[in-house]
Amino acid sequence: MISGAMGTILVICVVIIALTNLFIALIIGLVLLRISNVLFQLEKFVRALNNFTTSSTGIFGTVIGVIASMLSRKNKGGC
Repeated sequence: MISGAMGTILVICVVIIALTNLFIALIIGLVLLRISNVLFQLEKFVRALNNFTTSSTGIFGTVIGVIASMLSRKNKGGC
């Protein structure tokens, strides 16, 4: 059916195709790994930013509350 030379060429072609597919899968895996790493860093940044804004709101809210309390005490005492 298939001569020895044709069989060898066929095997070589199959091996080359298999290695090419493996290489492409490896490249796709590395790209996806890089994308997931970037998304993880972005998530950490957003969480840190969210924690900062939450704590800032708490601090500013406390300061504004103290100032409002002091002003209301001064106004009550002056009447």
